[in-house]
Amino acid sequence: MAIILVHIEPLEERYSKQWLDDLKDKVDVILGSTEEQVIKDGEFLDVYDTNLFKLNQGIDIINYVRTHKLTKDDTIFFLDLWNPVVTMLGYVRDCMNLDFKIAGMLHAGTWDEWDFLSRSGMGRWAKGLEYSMIQVADKVIVATEFHKELIRKDIMEFTNIIVEDFPIFTDDIVLDKKNIVVFPHRLAPEKDVDYFWNVAKEYKKKYNDDTVFIESVGNCNSKQDYYNLLAESKVSFSSAKQETFGIAMLESLNLGCIPVVPNRLSYRETLPGYTYNNIEEAIEMVRDGIMNWKRPKKYTVNNFDNILKRLK
Repeated sequence: MAIILVHIEPLEERYSKQWLDDLKDKVDVILGSTEEQVIKDGEFLDVYDTNLFKLNQGIDIINYVRTHKLTKDDTIFFLDLWNPVVTMLGYVRDCMNLDFKIAGMLHAGTWDEWDFLSRSGMGRWAKGLEYSMIQVADKVIVATEFHKELIRKDIMEFTNIIVEDFPIFTDDIVLDKKNIVVFPHRLAPEKDVDYFWNVAKEYKKKYNDDTVFIESVGNCNSKQDYYNLLAESKVSFSSAKQETFGIAMLESLNLGCIPVVPNRLSYRETLPGYTYNNIEEAIEMVRDGIMNWKRPKKYTVNNFDNILKRLK
């Protein structure tokens, strides 16, 4: 069995470079440029660059399939199945009557009203494309039952969707904890940083202590700076309106932050003991985390072994 990896752009600011580093010795072939890329603060991907990356990657994939005799035991594995190349690959496979597998991980799409794709107006036409991407794949991996249900409600129920934890990579950093509440997300509308600052304002009205509220964006110049900030903070806070897994909050948990998250989305699965229902509950949870901090239990999935087993 061969695994041919179609990866995401390696970005030091996100998780994609860590994912590629973990997988490079576990897969048989890597298709696409492995050169590290840079993006602007607050953005997830550069729209032009990501499409150029996928187009060039598509050329590599089609040429690879044309020149290699793949078998029914071989899998072309997309780290992000939301990729138009998936449908091109399905076209080639069916037209040429080839017998290899297609699999991939799904992160987000227009089935989520707060996702960038929906907010950009792509819901007008992307549903059919998303349906095709999922139908083409033999196995689709999502991180939570919440995400699977979101897709079922918006598109349809698919029998090829598997729920499996995504990997979380954090350095083993131990720093002295300070009275810091960190907002670890990018500053995008779906993360709702305004709610965080409303909590900070109301907290300071009620508890005039030395607690510091801080955004990670703009205060960290590297991934290491980001991890160090999490490692010295006592509390991490989310007010996200869109979350299908929550890597930032799970990274902060693994670095010793008490997570405070809204009682919705995937957080009900991944962080069930740390949810709030309103601003009053959020304030009291923050206060308790500052005053009674105790290192929380880590989220243990930290590599791709569980997902690679699913591809067999």
